Amino acid sequence: MDKNRGINSNTNSVQDVVEQRKTRITTIVEIALFAALSMALDYFIPSIGGLKISFKMLPVIILALRRGLLPGVLGGLLWGVLQILLGEATVLGAVQVIVEYILAFSAVGLAGLFRAAVQKTLYTEGARSKTLLYGSVATFIGSLARYVFHFIAGFWFWGKYAPEGMSPVVYSIVVNGKDFLVETACTIVIFVLLAPLFDRILRVKR
Repeated sequence: MDKNRGINSNTNSVQDVVEQRKTRITTIVEIALFAALSMALDYFIPSIGGLKISFKMLPVIILALRRGLLPGVLGGLLWGVLQILLGEATVLGAVQVIVEYILAFSAVGLAGLFRAAVQKTLYTEGARSKTLLYGSVATFIGSLARYVFHFIAGFWFWGKYAPEGMSPVVYSIVVNGKDFLVETACTIVIFVLLAPLFDRILRVKR
């Protein structure tokens, strides 16, 4: 009897190890995929009257809500690195690149702080409104964290381009504030429109 229990215990341990490895591999693949999707969206989003309608953060936010904080941060980091490698980054210097592309885009992954709350709602009947609420708040937090770094870069590195008589800080608030509001709103709207697909794109098997 004890021998059978030992065999079953060993079998379960092996299965657990296999499942953990599969999950790690799947997570790594998703990090690469969602970072690439965010990068791709940047090429297909139109500008209207100089105002860019953008929801390119959404794939990284979905990744963060699926897999959590660390994968979300790594997905954002990879997205920032891709912008640098593919020549989409505006480079003034090493520190500016770190702030605007490494730190800023990694910060989008902070949406993963709401991963547990979102996953719980996906397994709770009739909790779709909570999924929308937590997901929207997660999007706001991830976007805000990103634009804090853009704001810092705005007055630190780009302040010299402010109109005469305008404070570099005010200049950065105006420029980055507009982009933050538009991109956050667009991302939340698209997130809400994807509600019928939440079980497929957000829910992760327990």
